[in-house]
Amino acid sequence: MDADVPSTVSEVTLYQNHKIKSNWVKLIFVALKKQGLPAEDIFKDVGICTDYIENISSVSQNEVIKLYQQIELYGELNQLPFYVGEVFQLHFIGLAKKSLEEVKTLNDLLENMVTITSNITYLGKSKIEVNAEHTSISFSSSTLDYKLHYISLEIAVFVACGIIEQVFPHLTGIISNVVLDKASRHSLVVNKFDYPVIYSDDGIYRVIVSSNALVTKNIFSRSEQIASLEKYQAIPRDDIRDYTVLEDIIVKNLNVHGFSVFNAADMMNVSVKTLQRKLLKFNVNFSLMVHNTKLRRAIFLLKENELSIKQISFELGFLSPSSFSRAFKSWTGYSPSNYIEST
Repeated sequence: MDADVPSTVSEVTLYQNHKIKSNWVKLIFVALKKQGLPAEDIFKDVGICTDYIENISSVSQNEVIKLYQQIELYGELNQLPFYVGEVFQLHFIGLAKKSLEEVKTLNDLLENMVTITSNITYLGKSKIEVNAEHTSISFSSSTLDYKLHYISLEIAVFVACGIIEQVFPHLTGIISNVVLDKASRHSLVVNKFDYPVIYSDDGIYRVIVSSNALVTKNIFSRSEQIASLEKYQAIPRDDIRDYTVLEDIIVKNLNVHGFSVFNAADMMNVSVKTLQRKLLKFNVNFSLMVHNTKLRRAIFLLKENELSIKQISFELGFLSPSSFSRAFKSWTGYSPSNYIEST
């Protein structure tokens, strides 16, 4: 993160050489490249050599401010947070004290994100605020005399949303809304959010989730996977066989709109209750199985790149390419077309 250039010479001297983790500008570099902007030239004008950008460990506060100024010359500064959000992937944040794979719940993830913020720069702070209905992770300035740039705080919000969605891709609607300061009241970015936007005047930017979702398990965590393996060893072979049969049935019926657990149970010649009881042994339900199967199939077909996005959407049972695109972006953080380009 970074900050606006302060108004006095003493403040500039105090903060301009402050070091910021380079992951921040590497992410911006990738976002600029993705938009077809002359990223190398922009960084060169700032004094950041991109020939060996992977080897850069940190940049100065002054360099980040100049970077924003250069991007503004191209008329793209206000859209930068959205560009960053589009290209963001979890490998950009290898800054936390504990791996995201060890995150067991959404609450753990929010706490981990607070750590990430503090590891990027001490000029910014993040904290978790909990009440009965909603929980928020907030981003703001940590000092009174050196305010974070609103672009940095917007980027933090987009990245936070990306982290949550990529760690919990199997959930929809996990983010309730975002809160922006009035400094961000410009339509270029606001219209890019997939959630309702609320404005405040306290200089704090927030991502808000339902408090009920805090205990949601990260099904991709190592501990969860180990627990699942241990649990599967005790599951009867007949149930494992039925689980495999069900997976095959789902794959063969992905293009059938409205295919339900009732249809699957009928094809397996068991009752719905029996099938649901079997699935509980695997810590899964029918809807989650369909979701995960669609995600794996979508990724395979997009990588194969032999079918159009329209053909893939109908093969997976979506009513339109736009509904498939929205679903795929909520799962992965990428639109289908951007995913194809990235691979």
